[in-house]
Amino acid sequence: MVARHRNGSWWDQVVARILTPLEMKRTSYLPEPPHATGWSVHHFANTLTPEPAFDAVAMAPAGQVWSTVSDLARYAAFLLEGHDSVLSQASLEEMAVPQSASRVGALAAAHGLGFQLQHGGSGMLYGHTGSMPGFLAGLFVDPARRTGAVVLANATIGLRCAPLTVELLEALEKSEGTIPRAWAPTRAHRLRHSAMVLATTWSGCRMKEEVPCHWWNSMLWADAPAATPATATTIVEIRVLILHHTRAALFPTRSVDPEAQTTTTVWLNCGGRRRPS
Repeated sequence: MVARHRNGSWWDQVVARILTPLEMKRTSYLPEPPHATGWSVHHFANTLTPEPAFDAVAMAPAGQVWSTVSDLARYAAFLLEGHDSVLSQASLEEMAVPQSASRVGALAAAHGLGFQLQHGGSGMLYGHTGSMPGFLAGLFVDPARRTGAVVLANATIGLRCAPLTVELLEALEKSEGTIPRAWAPTRAHRLRHSAMVLATTWSGCRMKEEVPCHWWNSMLWADAPAATPATATTIVEIRVLILHHTRAALFPTRSVDPEAQTTTTVWLNCGGRRRPS
């Protein structure tokens, strides 16, 4: 269906729409050296027989992909955060909503829209297991803790991928712990900010004016006062006083464009870091 609607093979679409945006450069349709050899494990004798590289042809879209732990880790990060050129985080969260489950399994596992859902971690993990002749794989992420686990094996039996990823994620949580998300202002925080712009001229004259603040790209911005002289020869510096709840802080900033002879926007944020020149 994808090939018909996009006038190209399904793999071309995978490369263009998923692998390239996510920079998964070692993921391919067929094995590319260097690569591991797959092994068939005899169920009774436990002997090993090498498995030749296999092309599933018509069934390949169901999961024939050669990849690496590094590339799949990139894919796990995408499942947690989304990507503007692939799928948004909101779409991924919708895909992870349970659609069916097994009563026999006591709802310990379920299926979403393309995802396998597994009980574990902070509550529910999502991802998928996979296999090809001579290989086993598993990738699951914990959306609340923002962690993921990738498992690859070059054997047909002997590894339960889904339970192992759960164990790995639990071991990670116990030894490292979840890293909190970076603080981002809510609408309530944004409405509590005001700014006072203080300008000093070469002659020592001081002026001040309260100006509105606005948020853009997770940073606080304040416009320089209209009364401020807009020439490089008169402005020494602009200082912005930020009232953040009950605390006040003074941030030196640049606000004059000497070439355009116009006053530019004053940049600042709650961390007090200066905008790069």
